[in-house]
Amino acid sequence: MKRVKASVAFLIPLGFVLLACPAPALAYIDPGTGSLLVQLLIASILGAIFALKRFWTRLFAVFKNKPNAGKDDSKQRHNDSKRQ
Repeated sequence: MKRVKASVAFLIPLGFVLLACPAPALAYIDPGTGSLLVQLLIASILGAIFALKRFWTRLFAVFKNKPNAGKDDSKQRHNDSKRQ
């Protein structure tokens, strides 16, 4: 048990030292990678907004005691549009 504690006591500070002194990467990020990252960021934000909107809509429908609480009403909308 003492040996494990001694190893951990040595490895944790060593890990912090290695993270604090990184070597230069000499890497190149081309414009395609940058645009991919921007697209990923935008898609993540819009997806989160959509998911929150759907969640809150269903949550409020449950509290308002609607008969179709939380169900997808796309068929009802489609039928309503045919009647017009």
